Amino acid sequence: MRLSLAHEGVARQWFGESGPLALLPLVEPDLVAVVWSSFDDLSKLPPSAFLGRLEEASEGATAGATLASDRFAFPLMQQQSLQYVTEGVALLGDAAHAIHPLAGQGANLGFADARCLVTELAGARIEGHVPGDLGVLKRYERARKPHNYMAALAMEGFHRAFTSGMPLVGLARNLGLQFVQENKTLKQLAISVASGRL
Repeated sequence: MRLSLAHEGVARQWFGESGPLALLPLVEPDLVAVVWSSFDDLSKLPPSAFLGRLEEASEGATAGATLASDRFAFPLMQQQSLQYVTEGVALLGDAAHAIHPLAGQGANLGFADARCLVTELAGARIEGHVPGDLGVLKRYERARKPHNYMAALAMEGFHRAFTSGMPLVGLARNLGLQFVQENKTLKQLAISVASGRL
């Protein structure tokens, strides 16, 4: 979707009743990718109706926007591979685990997988092991699998918290987010986890 105002390289996200909406800046200064996790198939709306819903969900941030491409809808599924490795082969990133794109953590998890795999392969070379040896690759799998499972569980929890229609869940979610926002230690911990540094 092409916006009438420059995105300035800033991603924006809203959490509304229709589901999480994200505007992700692309290389062109006036082009963003729209990622909208909605229970409704918004791709079937006429363009003008879609743009109206988008403007409402983005609190007016997309006023004057025009469509720059076709819209696509597909079901979001969380998937985890039971095994990341076999002799001479290692899965990482989305090939090993796919999570809800709610917080954009898929890429960070993939980068963390790559960093861990490179560390294990470099260590294997120093130790005189064959890099594709199953024992070497299993160390990578043991290091990354628990973290990726926890990230998937957290994203599923966030997704349910933001899409629940229950007022008590919404209140608990908002109070929890406010508490983290006001607590520097928890906020820094959340940033470290989200960036893959922890």
